[in-house]
Amino acid sequence: MEINKYFVRDIPRREFLARTVKSGIAIAATPALVSQLVSCGGISDSMKPDVSTEMLDKAMHKALEKGGDF
Repeated sequence: MEINKYFVRDIPRREFLARTVKSGIAIAATPALVSQLVSCGGISDSMKPDVSTEMLDKAMHKALEKGGDF
């Protein structure tokens, strides 16, 4: 597609329709996506894993014992 001043030159019909559909879907989905992003308030306590510092120390020791790099 070439733009010559204020006029758009020929664009195939299929490409025009595909772009129109994609744009329509993006416009229709935007409010739902934005509301999902805004409603995220972080991780609640019920979603946090119950991991003790001893368990983390054991896991780190096991990972580093054969030459792993922190």
